[in-house]
Amino acid sequence: MFIQYVLSNLSLVVREIIKIAPKTFISSFGIIFLIACAAISLSIKNSASDYLKKRVFGELKINQIKITPKSPKSISNFSSVGIAIDEKKIKKISGIKDITDLHKVIRLNAPASLKAGMLGMYLKTDMLISGVDKSFFKDSIPNWKQFKHNGYVPVIIPVFILDIYNNFAATSGLPALGPKALNLLSIEMIIGSSSFTGNKENSRKFRTKVFGFTETITTAGIIVPDDFIMEFCRCNSADIHLAGSCYSCIMLIGNVSDISKIPLITKKVRSMGLNIESQADIAKKTDKALFVLNFILFGITAVIFFLTVISIFNSYLAVVYNRSYILSVQRMLGASKIRIIFMFMLEAGMIGALYGVLGYFTGYYILVYMNNHLHEWIPVVQGLSLTLKPFQYFSQLFMASIALSIISAFIPSIFASSLNLFKAVKR
Repeated sequence: MFIQYVLSNLSLVVREIIKIAPKTFISSFGIIFLIACAAISLSIKNSASDYLKKRVFGELKINQIKITPKSPKSISNFSSVGIAIDEKKIKKISGIKDITDLHKVIRLNAPASLKAGMLGMYLKTDMLISGVDKSFFKDSIPNWKQFKHNGYVPVIIPVFILDIYNNFAATSGLPALGPKALNLLSIEMIIGSSSFTGNKENSRKFRTKVFGFTETITTAGIIVPDDFIMEFCRCNSADIHLAGSCYSCIMLIGNVSDISKIPLITKKVRSMGLNIESQADIAKKTDKALFVLNFILFGITAVIFFLTVISIFNSYLAVVYNRSYILSVQRMLGASKIRIIFMFMLEAGMIGALYGVLGYFTGYYILVYMNNHLHEWIPVVQGLSLTLKPFQYFSQLFMASIALSIISAFIPSIFASSLNLFKAVKR
């Protein structure tokens, strides 16, 4: 009998809510925008973090370090030879006990350019050329042993450079290129001359082939086998008439056997006047870069949250005022305060659940649209993916929507359950 009583009362409450709930739908409409904004904010935060780590700062393993020379203090001190790590420092770093598997990234100091295209259409651009030993890619590229000069020069392209080109292409009416499209291009490397320097008569031309891509090395230019650069310099440096060394070391990438020693190693390397990055440094840079973005997104979400809560609160106060006579009659007929509060909470929960679903899918499809068109509006974010995985964060945002609606209606429901019966009847 008790269960039957509870079910019958619950049925009456649900039927009553279905009749009166549509009146509060419009005032609670802000929940849709709040949940949509939250979904968009979460996606942008995660996507921007991933983009900065992989495309801009590079992605290191947890025990990997990257050492680079410091930039000149003024433009007048700039020279291609000066921005390098000298052999004495390399030898000293190699001697640090806990650093293992150290790889040198060298830069060809000769002027160079690339001529790339297909179907008779070509684009020529100046390009910096760097080199690294093939063993560096043994954990990231399956066929790393073939990364050697053998009839053509294999080229590794930093993902960072691919993004720069696509940003330029978006503003210049050129086609965007992905990894597969690059494999179809015919690329010729010209060493010894560029748009600004060098003697075209003494330049050397080489056939190249795109071999792979890297996120760890973020140098401004393409990467070739280091033995190709050393061989070229040994055979041709006299003809190019360079002011300094034909090549120089611009980066060291190695592993630390004990990650607890990274702070000590960092201190030693920086005392040599060099920069050093580790996974912790990249995370720190990413956090700084995301701070302003997160602050703006949080501010927008907070404003929508505040306006939504106020809107729902005022809506339910108006509902209490409009239903005061009916609520008073219910109280006189024996309806308890708990029943009235429960009715308001159930109504608010139903509205929150409906708007939570609508808000999530509104945000999801806005993200899909932004992901397809954002690079057209802002070319600099080429490569930034904003889409959410299906139903990612759905349960959290769905429950948050229900909780927000219920909390906003809680105080008005208490007012409703505590109405002065005689004053309400007199109205």
